[in-house]
Amino acid sequence: MIPAKIVRFLEYANVAHAGTRDARLVPHGHSVCGWILAPDYRTLTVILPEGAQAHLIESLEDNGQFAVTVEKYPENETYQFKGHYVSHRPADQSDVELVQGIRERFIQAVLPYAGELAEGALRSFIQRPAIAVDMEVREIYEQTPGPGAGARVSVAEA
Repeated sequence: MIPAKIVRFLEYANVAHAGTRDARLVPHGHSVCGWILAPDYRTLTVILPEGAQAHLIESLEDNGQFAVTVEKYPENETYQFKGHYVSHRPADQSDVELVQGIRERFIQAVLPYAGELAEGALRSFIQRPAIAVDMEVREIYEQTPGPGAGARVSVAEA
């Protein structure tokens, strides 16, 4: 199970990015527009926009490896979730609503640094959801700069 500290972090984080690798071991980056933890505290649903789908499903179906880095900007509190692909589906209305909340958190965090004129650009940074991918989280790594960076966070077995 994902520790309570990380569960809380996922509720206030505001930006993320995912990574896969294909059958030739070529890495691919994917924009992420949202995430939600399942009630089992083991499955993370990662929501991605249309433009993030190149190489995504074919890589996940080939080897199942999925990594997602989630951050609370501007504090740079960051964790990387590594796991195994479970399934995917088209994004639905609940995903759209979830992403709207994350977008607003992101804008409120960045606007003081970017200025009011940047609001339109910030709004478009977190794009409309197109696909939701479920991953079973197997490992979590602290990525916040500091003495604990790179350390594995314990994921309790159920």
